[in-house]
Amino acid sequence: FFFNDTATTEIYTSSLVGSVRCVQETASVAEFFDEVKKSKESLMTWDNELYFEFHNGTYTTMANNKKYNRKAEYAILAAEMFATIVCAMEGKNARFNTPLFEDAWRKIMLYQFHDVIPGTSIELIYQETEKQYPLILKALAEDLGKSFDSLLKGFAKASFGDKTENSVALFN
Repeated sequence: FFFNDTATTEIYTSSLVGSVRCVQETASVAEFFDEVKKSKESLMTWDNELYFEFHNGTYTTMANNKKYNRKAEYAILAAEMFATIVCAMEGKNARFNTPLFEDAWRKIMLYQFHDVIPGTSIELIYQETEKQYPLILKALAEDLGKSFDSLLKGFAKASFGDKTENSVALFN
């Protein structure tokens, strides 16, 4: 957020719990870059690709958040896969909860932002993810349950016809 006056900026940034305090200096862009040029010999530079192949995985200071992220990744893949199978079985009468999947994907991807997983976001973000991840997981589990119900009804009907009242399905 950019504000035209220091007072508004101060009010806004002071309300962000856990945010880094910023100091606003009154200097022109040209003055700023003149200062950078003076210290250019001591600045680190990198040429070529920034990706380093041995940087796999992410350490975090917010383990619960990372655990929720992984659970959400697995949950949405399973829910989408079984919903797709049901759609293939049932044809044009099938239900596919597109709004649920779009909303879940957007939130999961948002919470994978580069500061969230390693634990360097502000506290407000982690308060939000602590509330949202359980809701995402619950919604996906409910949709997965509906897909399982549809699959089982389809399998039972194919196997037993209309006599499915006391049928049982076991998974191993």
